[in-house]
Amino acid sequence: MEKVMPMFLLMLAACMLYGCSTSHETQDTHFAISQPQTAARLAQATVAALLSIPDDEVTIVSSEAMSFRDSSLDCPQENTMYAQVITTGYRVVAQASGQSFDVRVSGNHAAICNTP
Repeated sequence: MEKVMPMFLLMLAACMLYGCSTSHETQDTHFAISQPQTAARLAQATVAALLSIPDDEVTIVSSEAMSFRDSSLDCPQENTMYAQVITTGYRVVAQASGQSFDVRVSGNHAAICNTP
């Protein structure tokens, strides 16, 4: 009992400081990196929603992994604050309705940087 109590107190202190979790799964957050295919599909769906067209009418031209300077994905919107952290994601170029779109994707978030 004497050896168990200090270990318990140490674990309790660690939980209080850092949070406890019984799950070893990582959580998908807005800032987490997506898989390339997932990023392309999200960019495709984002452009399709903007233009009110089916997803299959949006063509993915290119997709490249990037590290952005902050959580704006290097595509800041006016009057919006962003976390100043390196954010991993993708820059996806998509085409639809005769227009090109620069779409930035990280996790489950997509932002169109050039809305025609």
